[in-house]
Amino acid sequence: MRSRVAAICALLVILSVAVPGAVATSAGLGATALQAEPANEGVTMTIDLQPNGDARWEVSTEFSLDSENETRAFETLASEFEDGNSDVGFSVDIFKRASKAASEHTGREMAIEGVARSHSVENQTGRLTLIFTWTNFATVTADDYRVGDAFNTSSGTWLPELRADQQLVMLPPEGFAVSSAPIGFRNETLRWEGPATFTEDDLEVTYRPADVETPQPPPERNWVALIGLLVLALLVLALAAYMWYVRREDEPTAPAASANGGDSESEPRGTDTDNEAASDPAEPAADVDLDLLSDEERVERLLRAEGGRMKQATIVKETGWSNAKVSQLLSAMDEAGQIEKLRIGRENLISLPDGESDAEN
Repeated sequence: MRSRVAAICALLVILSVAVPGAVATSAGLGATALQAEPANEGVTMTIDLQPNGDARWEVSTEFSLDSENETRAFETLASEFEDGNSDVGFSVDIFKRASKAASEHTGREMAIEGVARSHSVENQTGRLTLIFTWTNFATVTADDYRVGDAFNTSSGTWLPELRADQQLVMLPPEGFAVSSAPIGFRNETLRWEGPATFTEDDLEVTYRPADVETPQPPPERNWVALIGLLVLALLVLALAAYMWYVRREDEPTAPAASANGGDSESEPRGTDTDNEAASDPAEPAADVDLDLLSDEERVERLLRAEGGRMKQATIVKETGWSNAKVSQLLSAMDEAGQIEKLRIGRENLISLPDGESDAEN
C-alpha cells in the first residue's frame, strides 16, 4: 500500500508559482511555473468572482483510477491532503505568497481566507480540491468591476503560463456582465485552455452592471428597402388623391325647378309666381307660419323649394339647427321613407323620394 501511495504521489503535480527576480526572493514564491500533469490528468482553477470584489477559488486535480488498488491508494492520499499535508496536492501557502506579492504591488490589502480541502471519486476519476477566498481580488466602483491586477507583482505576473492539461475558468460576479475581455466568452464565463502564456495585461477583464446596456452601433440601413417603402407610400397617396377627385367630379348638381317642372336652362326660375322660390329657402311662402310646421315638414318644404335635392350642410345652414339635430332628423326620415340619403365623398345629398317633388309642383 505504501509503495502504491508513493507511486501516485510521484504522479501528483503540486502547483508552484514563478515569480522572477526580487519578488521570488522576497515573497518566497518559488522558481517553477505550473507543472505539467501526466496523461489523463488535469488541473482546473476556477475563480468565482463575488460582487464585493472577493474571489472564491477552487483548484482541483483529477486522477484516473483504473483499478481498485489505485482507488485505495488515492483514498489514502486524499486523507493526507485533507489533513493539510503540504507535500500532497496543492498547498495554500503558494496562494498566500502570491496574494502578498500582489497586495504589495497594487497597494490593496489582500488575504487568503476560508481554506477548505476535499476529495471525490466518480466514474473512475479521483479529484483533490482546494477551496479558499482571496479578498480584494478585484476593484469595484459604481461604474464597473475590474479584474487583472491581482495576477501581477512588482516583477511581472505570478501566473506566466498554463500547460496543455491545465485550464483557468473565471465566473462573473452576480449582477454583472462582461464589458471587455482579452478572449471570447460564453454566458459571461471566460475559459483559458492550456497551453497558454500570459503577460501582465493578458488576464484583465472588465464587467459592468447587468442592467446597463452596452452601447451598440446603429444598425446598417438598407437604403434599397427604404426607397422602396417611400415609393410605395407615394403611390398610395396618389391613388387616394385620384379617388377623391373622381368622387367630387361624379357628385350630382341639384337642378333648379321651373314652373312646369322643366330645366331652369329652358325657362328662367321665377317666371311662374306659383312656384317662385323666396329669397330665403327656409321660408318658401310668406303665408306659412314656420312655427306651426314640424321639423320633418320644414325639411320637406326646403327640399321642394330646391327642386327636391339639397346637401345636408345646406339644410343645417338654412334651418339654423345643430349638425347633430339635423343628422338625427334626416336619419329618422330616411328610415321612414320620407327622404333619401346619398353619400357623396364626405357629404350627404338629401333628396325627396322619386316623383314626390314633381307631384307637389
